[in-house]
Amino acid sequence: MTGTEKLNRYIDFVQHNPSKTNKWIKLAVKRHLDDLEKSKSEDFPYEYVSELADRFCKFAETFKLGQEFHGKNLELLDWQAFVLCSTFGWVRKDDHNVRKFKKVNILVSRKSGKTSLISAVALWDCLSGYGNECYCGATKLTQARRVWESARDMLYQNDALQKRLRVTESTSRIWCAKNGSYIQALASDSKKLDGLNASCVILDETASQRDAELLRVLQSSQGARKSPLLFMISSASSDIYSLGAMEFEHSKKVLEGSVIEDTYGAFLYCLEPEDDWTDPSQWIKAQPSLGVTVKESFLLEQCQEAKNNPIMREEFITKHCARFQKESTVSFIPT
Repeated sequence: MTGTEKLNRYIDFVQHNPSKTNKWIKLAVKRHLDDLEKSKSEDFPYEYVSELADRFCKFAETFKLGQEFHGKNLELLDWQAFVLCSTFGWVRKDDHNVRKFKKVNILVSRKSGKTSLISAVALWDCLSGYGNECYCGATKLTQARRVWESARDMLYQNDALQKRLRVTESTSRIWCAKNGSYIQALASDSKKLDGLNASCVILDETASQRDAELLRVLQSSQGARKSPLLFMISSASSDIYSLGAMEFEHSKKVLEGSVIEDTYGAFLYCLEPEDDWTDPSQWIKAQPSLGVTVKESFLLEQCQEAKNNPIMREEFITKHCARFQKESTVSFIPT
């Protein structure tokens, strides 16, 4: 099944199962369908090209996963195909080498397969152009290396890529000698943030990034690129002043139409404010990979512990329900 076929199947799922997705995913689907209708007009500068979307999804599915899924083939779930096809399928009518979305924000719960998803994006950028610079950024290098290491593990399990790409552990770089492109792990506390020319920026766990300086520097470094991509993906946190929380608020405005920004893609998988976080029927809104990469039995255990332990409650709500907390739910002094 092609990526676009999965995208269309996901759209059908969202439309016919209203209780299983939140209002912002419904709006993301509506945005896609509205843009398809708009693209029939000469005045609308963008169009969806299924061949481009399918090409990327086919590329992504050539990889094998790492960590606990080591050796298993990456098979995109429908929601993942929706995100990736939207990112790589929408392009300018006058130049299919220029994507519609320059900035993509994804909020999704932990264990949804997000690291593998963005690792494929990094490898695509490294292989698809000359002199591309893909930066995997985070506050600390250990966090930035998570995506980089996932891409490395995919590379090591792919014979064809091992012939084209080389890994330098000491500098956290994966590079392609043939086209001069590379993937680099980079932290906000790195000494050398100037002189970059980023084609692709991947910011992992933006909910844990209080400082937007790395985003500012990396985004400004994309100015000379024809079709730059800034990809943000995160679960939630209890820090409403984090970069992730600010992008979450901005994403809602884009989807709801109060902010018009055609080049900003937003995909928010999370519980809504009125949803009961203890209700298993609500979890799929934040857990689109439920039953595949994460088991309901595991979430039931975690939820029960969260009911009994205030510290675990905050963890469950932010990381497994992807809901930002206005303040900590933890109370260390019994009341």
